[in-house]
Amino acid sequence: MSARVTIEPQNPGEVRSGELHGAAARAVLVKVEIGAWGGTKSIKTLKQSMAAEANADARLLSAGKRIGRAKGHLDQIHKLRGAIRNWVAANTVPWGESGWRLSATEVTSSGRSAYRRWQEYMDQAKASWDREVRDFLKAYPDLIEADKALVTGLGALFDESDYPPIKSEYDQAIGDRFFFDKDHTRGVDEVPDGAIAIGLSRSEEQRIRNRCEEQIAGAYRVAQRDLVTKVVKLTTDTADALQAYDPEKKGKRFFNDSLVPNLKDLAQCMEEANFDDNPEVEALRQKLLEATGDATEVLREDTDKRKAAADTTSEVSERASKLLSEIWGK
Repeated sequence: MSARVTIEPQNPGEVRSGELHGAAARAVLVKVEIGAWGGTKSIKTLKQSMAAEANADARLLSAGKRIGRAKGHLDQIHKLRGAIRNWVAANTVPWGESGWRLSATEVTSSGRSAYRRWQEYMDQAKASWDREVRDFLKAYPDLIEADKALVTGLGALFDESDYPPIKSEYDQAIGDRFFFDKDHTRGVDEVPDGAIAIGLSRSEEQRIRNRCEEQIAGAYRVAQRDLVTKVVKLTTDTADALQAYDPEKKGKRFFNDSLVPNLKDLAQCMEEANFDDNPEVEALRQKLLEATGDATEVLREDTDKRKAAADTTSEVSERASKLLSEIWGK
């Protein structure tokens, strides 16, 4: 039996400013777990025959078949899963190694909080996911039949046992291979269930509390470092793209329409995740916004504006890199 507790330092001054107190008061931890049937199957006999023919080690080879892929339903599900994961990576910062992400609860200049955006996006993503999975399951029997076909299907490589059943009392049915769980949340300073068990001595309980506090503080520092690292990477890539672009050779070093929107998204993330109100991070954000005044198309056509945006993002990159070195030694 275990009990959940919340870390409440007896003296707020004992907590270093901008670590436990800032993140705990202005953010929550969120997690989404997504799973899908892979639709692939290894062909051991083919791999062995390939190895024998080429006089190679079979362990270094791979041979497989893509199953249930007709009509593109499963590919669309996998694509959607990737898009959701990319959104999570771009709009939150990592917290520890268990899949938790840090999401701000304070309303920003955008008129809503990062957590509210998380909720809205996940609701929409879940609806899209359910629709795609429903379409796949409806078509599943036809997809199996399509795989049986010669020439256009798997032919002799078709194996009925590769396909999970539609319904089963014993095995995992095909519908059970898909899941989307978005309702994981907990407080930043919350000790997980089982961390402190009933019956421990006070000294042992305090030792566990202290260890949890250290882990939380460490996770916060990693989250802040990840944010600034993200700033360095995106602004460096943006500056390079702007500097290398040649309007006379538009097919070479072409930058996408998402260039300016990506900078705006980054600036928003910097505002939301600056939990300790670091003035340098805020100064970098304000500087970054200077590069977002013109649409991407304008930057392609106007040499002076493109150079100004390149100089600005390059400056942000250099200053963010310096901040990383000074605070985190990287």
